[in-house]
Amino acid sequence: MWSIRAALVALVCVLIAGTAYAEAVSAPAWKFSATFPCQSQISTQTVDTAAGKIAVTQYVCDADDGNAAFIVAINDYPSGSVTEANVNSVYSGGVNGFAEGVKGTIRNSTDFALGSITGRETIIDIGEPKGAARVRAFLVGDRLYQVVAIGVPGTENSKAALDFLDSFNLTTP
Repeated sequence: MWSIRAALVALVCVLIAGTAYAEAVSAPAWKFSATFPCQSQISTQTVDTAAGKIAVTQYVCDADDGNAAFIVAINDYPSGSVTEANVNSVYSGGVNGFAEGVKGTIRNSTDFALGSITGRETIIDIGEPKGAARVRAFLVGDRLYQVVAIGVPGTENSKAALDFLDSFNLTTP
């Protein structure tokens, strides 16, 4: 009797240990959903931009003993400040600001589609400590979403990074 019970407990432990943690985040107030590979924490900070001070809300999960982070950042610009005439500079400003913030250089930047929204996907190489990031950015009205996988070199192309980035969806475009 005990050996069967012990075997079942051992099996359950193996199944739990082999199961990857995933946190599905649905944020109706921010109109997005994403599946993080670890538990996310929410923070808000004020950032200076060409359009003035804006609040940036971030959902961040630190993974792999601090060697990787997965982020959804929401930047709300002042109403009417993003127009057809400046959409490219808003994308560039967001990506360049991120690259400067991590003391990195842009390796590659291309258009990237999320449904009917054409955004940008950028790969950034980070000098010290050495690392890399893959950033997908999407503008919806005056809101910029930045979805980021950042960590040691190779993180930007890892399965965990691509699964996280691909899980991001806008719930009300």
